[in-house]
Amino acid sequence: MPPYTPLPQTRARGLVDRLSEASEVGTANDVVLLRLEQEAQQLMQADVVGAHTVLGGVASLRWDLDRVRHHFRIALQHLDAATTHNNYAVALSNVEELQAAYGEVSTAHDRAPDDKSFLEHAIRLSGHAGRFADGRRLCERWNALAPDTPHPLTPRMTRLASAVESNVFTESGVQRLLGIMSELQRDDHVRTVATATWEDAKEPSSFLHEVLVDATTAEAARLNTMFVDRVISQADLMEDPGSHFVPVFIGARV
Repeated sequence: MPPYTPLPQTRARGLVDRLSEASEVGTANDVVLLRLEQEAQQLMQADVVGAHTVLGGVASLRWDLDRVRHHFRIALQHLDAATTHNNYAVALSNVEELQAAYGEVSTAHDRAPDDKSFLEHAIRLSGHAGRFADGRRLCERWNALAPDTPHPLTPRMTRLASAVESNVFTESGVQRLLGIMSELQRDDHVRTVATATWEDAKEPSSFLHEVLVDATTAEAARLNTMFVDRVISQADLMEDPGSHFVPVFIGARV
């Protein structure tokens, strides 16, 4: 998960840095969150954007999507800028709202197209949100900005986008699958640690999408069972993407 973008004000910057630390999987607890919340409230008069950014981030760590939206709506009313949209994307990702998060980071990139931190965030999130054509386009933008250091996800995004263009599967089918995974994660408050997508060497245009989650192996296995049960109950998902794009949960904890 990318960190929140630091804010220019000294006090707000320190709070946002601490919020990023708390957002690392396994590091937040009630005491840390309460302290951040109290200090953000004290900051409200001096820096309303910074205060609501921190409060929205704290809400995401409590899995309170309504409060995330509330606080960032106010933050955007006061500062409709790339930084605010990017931080909103981070908070939305923390509650596994991938499509909304991708929309916000896309706005951040559009507002600051040469900012490589926003571009990197958009590339990473495009893969996990099933936005492969966008991912390829974003990688091309990165490569234009840094021709000597092409983005490492360029080949993967190119192959995924090509599979869509060849009608192997659709982005909408993949997005529905990933949406089911996100629903299961929200229900159980299981946060994503990292993702990776691998092409089958023996069967081109078939992909395994691994979602490393903050859960034990047994808990991940239970999530996989529930995921399969939901997918097989929807015949159209068995056709598109079918076996050509297979997501799987992997537990990150022993």
